[in-house]
Amino acid sequence: MAHISLKHVQPGMVLATDAVATGNRLLLRAGSEITEAHLQTLRMWAVTGVDIQGVSREDVVAQAAAPLDASTRAALEAGLDTHFRFTDRAHPLIDELVYLARLRMLRQASGDTDGG
Repeated sequence: MAHISLKHVQPGMVLATDAVATGNRLLLRAGSEITEAHLQTLRMWAVTGVDIQGVSREDVVAQAAAPLDASTRAALEAGLDTHFRFTDRAHPLIDELVYLARLRMLRQASGDTDGG
């Protein structure tokens, strides 16, 4: 499961976790198959992303990295290694921070300024 931007969610995908709006208002339950009407509802409630079954973190990173050439990706990875050189990369919290930093850097480098 991976949290993906709503702009990449397609009808037929299945929610891995509940979709909630501000104030913990339940919009859709985990296991719901997304329809176009669901997407409209999520947009109306300003939900920007959801957790989708069958989509991994690696899939999300690969999609973000796709527009970039290998040398740009290598430079970004080197920058991440520098920023996180004194951390325990095996720690779950650090692993998540590195993942989020990688996504942000890849999206910025590819010109995707609205988050994915």
